Amino acid sequence: MTDESPITTGPGEPIYRLEMAQVLRSYHHNALWEAERHFTWLTSIVLSAAVIIATSDKVGLVPRLLGAAFLAAVGAVICLIALTVVKRERSYFARASRVFLEEYNRCFPTDIRVISEEVPAGSFFAAVKRVLSGAITVREAFQLLFVLLFAVFAIVIVTACGVLANAL
Repeated sequence: MTDESPITTGPGEPIYRLEMAQVLRSYHHNALWEAERHFTWLTSIVLSAAVIIATSDKVGLVPRLLGAAFLAAVGAVICLIALTVVKRERSYFARASRVFLEEYNRCFPTDIRVISEEVPAGSFFAAVKRVLSGAITVREAFQLLFVLLFAVFAIVIVTACGVLANAL
């Protein structure tokens, strides 16, 4: 290693900052993945429970509809919370990735600069367009999943309330 190299060790030095940026990036990546995974599990459990209650023949129609509507409302709230948490954690991860890439480029200066290819969140319709073109990211797929699950829960609530109104 020559004296001109920016790679040295110790706090405040370029390679140390790169390592710390990687630790931060890894932390936010893991947090984002855990949030996506756990919210997906939770919404699938709530949706399954709503379907089981709605299709059970052990109880009357009114209790089934009330149970399905209640669980669908809980599921819709969980989806809204999931969208908020995942969106926030996604921005933290994107920021940590940018810091990591800046530190990497500072440690390894070359003619080729490593840049981030993070796709901006955009609108729902832009995400659907990326799905149809095959250009959707994993992060966008999870957000789209939560939006679609929210729609399913909303349909269950409206249907249960409509049938309940006709039954009474």
